[in-house]
Amino acid sequence: MKKEVRIEENTIYISYEGKLCVKPLNDILFCESCCHNSEIYVHTLKPLLTPKDAGTHELPLPKPAGLYYLDAVKPVIAPIGINSLALLLPGDLFARIHRKYIIYMGSLKDAYIEPDKILYGNYVLRISREYADEFLDKLKHFHFSSKTD
Repeated sequence: MKKEVRIEENTIYISYEGKLCVKPLNDILFCESCCHNSEIYVHTLKPLLTPKDAGTHELPLPKPAGLYYLDAVKPVIAPIGINSLALLLPGDLFARIHRKYIIYMGSLKDAYIEPDKILYGNYVLRISREYADEFLDKLKHFHFSSKTD
């Protein structure tokens, strides 16, 4: 199986180290650049789907939502740089907040936001000056879903 990241119908497919991870885009909390920008950690709230689960389109039942649940989830490694990933992700749902981070806008309903950082449980994501204005403008116009994911 080759290394690959692709997005189809609001789902991300990550092939890496002989495994296929399938994840709905709205389960992503944020993506973090690592390994000299050659790989990405994809931090998620819900457990990953296996290819068997993906075929049924049934998600495993999530544990109760809360800021600290996400700290227990191991991130998925995606073989792609953050700039390339930013081009693949839908711009209306994701925002670059730092040269190291891309965040899913829908996940911000569970975060504490300060002018220069976002707090998710024990994670502190810095908002750089380079991306702050665009991010804050996008945040003002983003409509959060009233349903729980």
